[in-house]
Amino acid sequence: TSATRVHHLWRAGDILLVSIPDEAYSEMQLELRRTAGKLPVLLATVTNGSRGYLSPRHSYDADSYASGQSPFAAGCFEKTLALLQSEIQKL
Repeated sequence: TSATRVHHLWRAGDILLVSIPDEAYSEMQLELRRTAGKLPVLLATVTNGSRGYLSPRHSYDADSYASGQSPFAAGCFEKTLALLQSEIQKL
């Protein structure tokens, strides 16, 4: 399954709120915070239902539990992250 654009991103004053329906590794939060600079980021996962783990490519290489049960192909985490980073930079 490929990554889909089922996420939400809001800026509320000096805070960024991001929600995604999947359970992402904490790496997602760390990278979004780097992108946002000084703005605090609140990432809510497993919102409006869940489709499964959104695992980074390295977890597929390691044959982790999360990547083994994920409905997503390797690379979907990175595509989702890049999309969110792009949207944050536009704010």
